[in-house]
Amino acid sequence: LAGQTATEGSACRACEAGRFCPTAGTDDPSICPAGSYCLSGSSLPRGCPRGYFANETGGSSCLPGPAGYQCISSGLVNPIPCPTGSFAEESRSTTCEKCQAGTYSAEAASTSCLSCIPETSARPDLWMSLVRLKGVRT
Repeated sequence: LAGQTATEGSACRACEAGRFCPTAGTDDPSICPAGSYCLSGSSLPRGCPRGYFANETGGSSCLPGPAGYQCISSGLVNPIPCPTGSFAEESRSTTCEKCQAGTYSAEAASTSCLSCIPETSARPDLWMSLVRLKGVRT
């Protein structure tokens, strides 16, 4: 049966995890390719679902995409870093979110966006400078 292997003179047994047996009577199981996983008894590799990836061959599971990266389609070998101006806060992200107005991310693979307004709570002199520039009355 497909998903099983046998050597000459032995009974068939399930194809081991990380390999697949595409045809009946397979005597040399194929290694599961990167971007997919093979459970014990697999007749074909299964592509990693969206949000996951597999960057090595012979895998029996897929890895969750890390925060700051997106796994936009099934069967990915490597997660894709979020471009500058976007972020992915959680692991297993399928898309990156754009930074909202007033925020930015200057590096790829960001997990959050930074405020365009400098932190002023610890520096009252910066706050007053900002107020003077904006013409805001205190």
